[in-house]
Amino acid sequence: AWITPDIEAAYTALDCSQTNALDNLVDDPAKPLVTCDADDAAKYILGPVVVSGDKITDAVSGYRTNSQGGLTSEVEIALTLNGEGTKQYAEISKKMLQLPEPQNQLAAPLDSKVLLAPRFNDAILDGRASITGGFTLDGARALADQLKFGALPMSFVLQTDVDISPTLGSDQLRYGL
Repeated sequence: AWITPDIEAAYTALDCSQTNALDNLVDDPAKPLVTCDADDAAKYILGPVVVSGDKITDAVSGYRTNSQGGLTSEVEIALTLNGEGTKQYAEISKKMLQLPEPQNQLAAPLDSKVLLAPRFNDAILDGRASITGGFTLDGARALADQLKFGALPMSFVLQTDVDISPTLGSDQLRYGL
């Protein structure tokens, strides 16, 4: 229902191979978003945010365990959600299971680019999701870190503002090193 003619036009016009393709992007969590993946290889129409990154309490990577508790050779990212996130994820995962591909994917964007967009195989009711898909261990570790730390609240406050000459700046850098 939120895919309007304007959203469709933005999707059609988006060329992810252009370096400035997302320069004028306005990323509002309450509105749909037309964007690219982190590799600029695919483009997406994302709905409004249904589970925000601040609901992730942990994200770890490693080898998946089988039902007997033994390690497999498949690399996974294991997500743990807080109480509110568990409820939201359970609700959306039940809805997503009923949708055809690619509509059954839940994208995880960071800085307005899609890091990953896995599809649902089962409803996730307990707040513990497992994401697999041919990751390398290093790639999964990097994605887990981005998921875990990507929603950190951060702000900067200017403490001082001083103009110095390039010579003084190079001296300070040399002394600092």
